[in-house]
Amino acid sequence: MRFPNLAWAIDHRRLAHYELASKVGVERTRLSRCLNGAAEFAPHEKEHIALAVDFPAEWLFAEPRPPKRNSQPMEQNVQIPALALAGER
Repeated sequence: MRFPNLAWAIDHRRLAHYELASKVGVERTRLSRCLNGAAEFAPHEKEHIALAVDFPAEWLFAEPRPPKRNSQPMEQNVQIPALALAGER
């Protein structure tokens, strides 16, 4: 999925893709192709989608970025303690 924020918003609003496509005025297949990265949304489609799901277009269509790494790099050969399983002590 190219736009995880958009996918989350669609799910959060409990919309099926065909319902969103109908609200926005695009073909279901076009919406699917755009969601999967096979086609690009037009600027007016992005705005209509933002209105339909009630979230800012800038957030919905933001490129995903990996989270920041921990500030301390992990040393080689660091022993990580095993977690106790339920019932074990």
